[in-house]
Amino acid sequence: MYNCITLVGNIGGESKFEKTGAGKPYAICSLATHRYAGGEKKTDWHKIIFWDEKKVDVLQKYTRVGSKILVQGYLTYNTWERDGVTQKSSEIHVGYGGAIEFCLLYTSPSPRDS
Repeated sequence: MYNCITLVGNIGGESKFEKTGAGKPYAICSLATHRYAGGEKKTDWHKIIFWDEKKVDVLQKYTRVGSKILVQGYLTYNTWERDGVTQKSSEIHVGYGGAIEFCLLYTSPSPRDS
């Protein structure tokens, strides 16, 4: 089986830039995608984790809240207990190889230029 997800959406908050215990940079951002259900627009939020150092650098230098991007990665699900209630989340991991993985979708000038 092949686990691949491709999303196009807008960055929905300030991206978080961190380093692993081994000093490797990574980034986490939220991505808003839109769909229509019953004639009304719905927004879905996705947690995106970037692992490739060059992609993290591009994300940090050239994007901001509202930037439109395309990401391609693999999907994981997490479950845990909190106060006796099962919690669930999903994550899209980007940067482990692949053809596209991450693409900025805006025209010049860059959103950072304004």
